[in-house]
Amino acid sequence: MKKLLAFTFLTVAFFCLNAQKSVDTLSYMIGETTVAVEVSVFGSNTDITYINLHSDEETSVEAARKILEKGNGKLIRILNDRKRNISFRLNNEVYTVDPNRIFSRIGIERTLKATKNSSPGAVNEVEKFANELLALIPKDAKCVIALHNNTEGGLAISSYMKGNIYANDAIDTHENPQHDPDDFLLTTDRNIFEKLKSKRFNTVLQDNENVQQDGSLSVYFGDKNRCYVNIETEHGRVDVYHAMLLATLESLNSTR
Repeated sequence: MKKLLAFTFLTVAFFCLNAQKSVDTLSYMIGETTVAVEVSVFGSNTDITYINLHSDEETSVEAARKILEKGNGKLIRILNDRKRNISFRLNNEVYTVDPNRIFSRIGIERTLKATKNSSPGAVNEVEKFANELLALIPKDAKCVIALHNNTEGGLAISSYMKGNIYANDAIDTHENPQHDPDDFLLTTDRNIFEKLKSKRFNTVLQDNENVQQDGSLSVYFGDKNRCYVNIETEHGRVDVYHAMLLATLESLNSTR
């Protein structure tokens, strides 16, 4: 039976009551296909940038909006009709990529081949789109928070533990048996890992030097020694996601 997760909701002092918001929808071309990206700015401080790469992972965005509407930050979302992968046309061929596997040429080549079709031209088009996404993230952002959701029995804290699929990508892990294993955080930053561990969350510290180069955003920022946190919960668990996100923000605030 799945273990229930009880969280203490945290009050983060740096939230304001009513954040002003601006929203822009930008259009980018991948080959002959237009991909829309929504960029929302809340308040006047974009120290924290949130990014949602998989359009079908809406629980994470709903939880983030609850916080952003009362605070500060930048939210970047790929709008892809609630589909995880992006398909595009180029020279009468259809290609498909996972948008969280496009932040290196190796990753792009692998995700194209995994979806059965690849070409040098397609790799170039996807790389251009990835660079356009990265350009939306402020260079002085203190941390990037990736908004993700998963399904029961899929990706979990156990995936990063000894003997499992991503064990070699983690340099340290903390598992709380009282929490659902599908609800976990992954970070590139040791200080953030220790803060979240002290709050007894399921947490993974990425091995930035030895992690597999799969084109994911965590590997990209780990290679650049920048703060990155990926928050994962099952679809539909908005309250749990909200609590984990609040704890992450409190941890970030206390390490500055």
